[in-house]
Amino acid sequence: MHPLYHSFKPTQITHLHTPTVWYNSVHMSKEKNPAPTSEIAALKKEIKDLRQYNKDLERLINSKSFRVSRKIAHTFNHAFPFESKRREVVLAAGKGVLSTAKKYRNRKIISAQKILKKAIGDSNVIIYDSIPWDVDLRQRPQHLAEQLSKFDDFVVYLERGGTKTIRKVNDQLYTINHLSVLEGIKNTDGRKVFLASSTNVHSEVYKAVKNTFKDDTFGLVYEYIDDISDDISPNVYELQSFYDSVKEHKPLLTLASSKRLRQNLIDDGFDKKNILLSENATNVEHFDYTKIEPTVPSDLKSILETGRPIVGFYGALAPWLDGDLMNKIAKKRKDLEFVYIGPDYGGGKASFKQYKNTHFLGAKNYEVLPNYGLYFDCAVIPFKLGDIAKSTSPVKLFEYMAMGIPTVGTADLNELHGYDYVYVSKDETTFEKDIDKAITDKKKSAARQKLLAQAKQNTWEQRAKDIIDYLNGGKK
Repeated sequence: MHPLYHSFKPTQITHLHTPTVWYNSVHMSKEKNPAPTSEIAALKKEIKDLRQYNKDLERLINSKSFRVSRKIAHTFNHAFPFESKRREVVLAAGKGVLSTAKKYRNRKIISAQKILKKAIGDSNVIIYDSIPWDVDLRQRPQHLAEQLSKFDDFVVYLERGGTKTIRKVNDQLYTINHLSVLEGIKNTDGRKVFLASSTNVHSEVYKAVKNTFKDDTFGLVYEYIDDISDDISPNVYELQSFYDSVKEHKPLLTLASSKRLRQNLIDDGFDKKNILLSENATNVEHFDYTKIEPTVPSDLKSILETGRPIVGFYGALAPWLDGDLMNKIAKKRKDLEFVYIGPDYGGGKASFKQYKNTHFLGAKNYEVLPNYGLYFDCAVIPFKLGDIAKSTSPVKLFEYMAMGIPTVGTADLNELHGYDYVYVSKDETTFEKDIDKAITDKKKSAARQKLLAQAKQNTWEQRAKDIIDYLNGGKK
């Protein structure tokens, strides 16, 4: 439940603060009783602060996380009314369970602190605060953490909400699920960098980590990787609040995963010299079509047996995808098979209709994705028009490239421009025509080789090296 939920009730809000009334009253009385300059300056500052408060308040009460919290609170209060006997019983039982669980958790944390301290020694440390390590879709954080760990810095991957207090991914990369584990390395030598992702970070978490370490050994790297939107993250209030405060923390480095996000940072007054364009990338070795052993997945066999070209997509079936566009083309083009691989995210799958030539195969493990992609004749990235598309650097683009799959995307996907055999379609008609072009391209050996070459220029290893070089004083 949102921590601010209990501080006020939205139903009681009749209006927000209107500081302009106070401001006008000062100016109206200026001739009769001129206010001291210091009082006017203080009042202007208060007006500015109140306006920002109003802005934050509106953002909070309109966020998805707040609406969900309110629904949960209402449901609980209805089932267990205030001052009722059953509410007292439930709360008392809950306290007992929490007390036992806390003692058990504390023992595990102390053990984890010792393990982490021994593993790190006096190495430089990057604390990467991001999504859980084990998710249906392997994303930028997991890729980047693994590649960063191949350099001299030790990577501690903070997966708040993860089930394992500590685990070893490799000799230089451990995951932890609780901030208290970092207490084990608070007195170790070496630089401590907190890598905070714009889709996950909370101000309270940053402050807690910063307070764990000495100021002269600690620094922030802010990773701006997506448009801050309710469609992507439920806690948009916290994410936007931290973004607004980043400059105050004087980050060592700010990463932008797309050119548009980089420009946003510049427009918002970030130091241009400390901004590194760090677009998404791929693990070429995993997706290189020349090294994939052809293995037909069982749920793809019947589709291949139709003999019709496969138009494929893998990734989250999310609200920002243009299901209507794909439905129109699938309904019209019965000579093609449309394969969607990935989990339903935020109810996005509901916008995709089921036709005889559409196939939803569900989420697949990262390890087997190349076995599916190898049989795509064309890949699509069908984003809806808007800020999310304009700000996104799709990880799948570079993975499709490595598999030698010509790709078609929608108009606002700015990051798709500049690559051979990657088509950015201005409208539905063009999108359909570009699918046909891509299917033809897939049959050309030269086209597939070019796509693979482009993928090799966009690797996670290089992205990690750019970050480490910058932190070590090298050039961007």
